[in-house]
Amino acid sequence: GKQFDEETGLYYYGARYMNPVTSLWYGVDKLTEKYPTVCGYVYTLDNPVKFIDEVGYKPSLSALRKAAKKLGVELSVIRAVFQTETGGQTYTKDGRIKILYERHYFSKFTHGKYDKDRDISAPTRFKGKTHKEKGKEVATPEIDQYGNPSNQYRRFEKAKKLDEEAAYSSISYGSFQIMGSNYKEAGYKSAKEFGDAMFSADEDKMLDAFTNYISANHAMRKALLNHDWATFARLYNGPSYKDNKYDTKMAENYKIFSADPFKGYKESEIKIPSR
Repeated sequence: GKQFDEETGLYYYGARYMNPVTSLWYGVDKLTEKYPTVCGYVYTLDNPVKFIDEVGYKPSLSALRKAAKKLGVELSVIRAVFQTETGGQTYTKDGRIKILYERHYFSKFTHGKYDKDRDISAPTRFKGKTHKEKGKEVATPEIDQYGNPSNQYRRFEKAKKLDEEAAYSSISYGSFQIMGSNYKEAGYKSAKEFGDAMFSADEDKMLDAFTNYISANHAMRKALLNHDWATFARLYNGPSYKDNKYDTKMAENYKIFSADPFKGYKESEIKIPSR
């Protein structure tokens, strides 16, 4: 059952907080796993809230259908990209949306002004715990590692105090990990406006941003239409896409969702027609 949180003014359903005025759900917390069968529809103040999917992490099926129709691709294509970019998980374990801070972007947008602090600004990008040098796998210094999700937020907040717009432009967001610097193509007036919309934790907004972004890029859209995963991954993830096998992962995920486009969605939502 729901509990009212006097401190936040929100209702707590064990899986998500819900604002009774806007009827919007907020980030998923650690108790989600204990409530896998939370009712999909709830009414508060005579105001129907958004559908809660089974895990609380993906766009509504009706929004996916609209996006697929707009781009002219199958549902399985969009779901393959989503699955590849975030593992199908929009949120971190503490309920915040996934972001990735890119220090080389911040360095570029601030013209190297803050490069003395390699934690947030440098001409070179972060790496994983290990990387290849001259064909050998070597350990990456901690200062040059992406690190865990909390590191991404810590760096973002740190950079934001120095140059807000550049900081918002230097992270990728949520379900489809679109860079803030692509805010115009995503349909926003500034990187901050785009970032704040993504931080609202509305998966459908994230999908809409992705749809706008792909629609604005003919080469990306063509690659998706042709299932040309290597070209799409190169354009979407950058020239180092092969390091993370983005192309092969998308191809594999496409096969999975082609076999079952509605995988993970409830029968009741599958029957809801798109508007």
